[in-house]
Amino acid sequence: MFFCVIIKLGDSMKIFKRILLFILFASIVAAGIYVYLNKDRWMNEKKLSEVLSEDKVKSIKENDDTELALSLVSSDSFESSNIDRYIKYSKDTNLDNDKVIKLVNNNIDKLDDFIYDDIILSLLDEEYYLYKNTNRYMNYYKEHKDLKASAIITNVNSNIDYAFYTHTHKTDLSKGNLILVNKFNYLDEDYVPDLVDIDSEYGDWGSLTPDAYEAFKVMVAGAKEDGIKLFSCSPYRSYELQSSLYHRYGARDGYDKADTYSARPGSSEHQTGLAIDINAADDWFNDTVEAKWLADNAYKYGFILRYPKGKEYLTGYQYESWHYRYVGKEVAKYIFDHDITFEEYYAFFIDK
Repeated sequence: MFFCVIIKLGDSMKIFKRILLFILFASIVAAGIYVYLNKDRWMNEKKLSEVLSEDKVKSIKENDDTELALSLVSSDSFESSNIDRYIKYSKDTNLDNDKVIKLVNNNIDKLDDFIYDDIILSLLDEEYYLYKNTNRYMNYYKEHKDLKASAIITNVNSNIDYAFYTHTHKTDLSKGNLILVNKFNYLDEDYVPDLVDIDSEYGDWGSLTPDAYEAFKVMVAGAKEDGIKLFSCSPYRSYELQSSLYHRYGARDGYDKADTYSARPGSSEHQTGLAIDINAADDWFNDTVEAKWLADNAYKYGFILRYPKGKEYLTGYQYESWHYRYVGKEVAKYIFDHDITFEEYYAFFIDK
């Protein structure tokens, strides 16, 4: 009987071992199935953990945003610091991931009252795009949908989305020879720059700033070598003189007409002492050899044709072949080479 008990115990041990083996096998199979079913999730979490902090990955999991976050991470332009904004903006707009990332990277999601339109993607690629003007670009586009992105940027940067003499402010005098005075930027009534008198061999009267005057004398000498005679006929003008001229023209031609060729007091470049009318201040000068020489050579001496033909909508003034402004050789060359106005240059490089 004892022997039988031993046999029965031996059988029980075999059964127990089989049960253990079965449990072990089942556990291995179950573990394999679990790994197989969850491998993608683990791989995704691993991929997220490679670019995001552990806490951030945990937060994304808790909010069921793993799949969305993973799709965003795969973008070449992805920036880990923006992940929360990407996710929020993606949910708010339902835009493609590449668009979401581009817009967020450019802080478009931070703009108030921004209404999305695909044009913004083109605007962001423009060299002279200014973030501060984004909503103005979009509003301007609504009224001018035929314009290219580059034209929208140029026009808004030059303020022509506003009516002339609106949204005006005092010009920044710290810009020195690059101060901007136009229909949006004005000088105070009592502003008088540092001036030197013009010698009679360079003009009958008037004055300019020292830098402008020295450059003008060198230009006169350079023109003389080419058989061209240049002289000043209207350099610096005081606020009072400009006021007198403007109101005289307004009384004669009407103020709407006067605004196309004469600046309101405080808005005249002549008050800066950096602008000069050369040889004449009349349309007959347009086709002269002197006008042609100036158009081709003035930039070499630091002067720009301030109100060029075809840019009236930007400058606010009719073409004036005689009106030149001193800005320095480097800036003058850039403006000449790129065929832009001072408004454009100022907006692109100075008024950032």
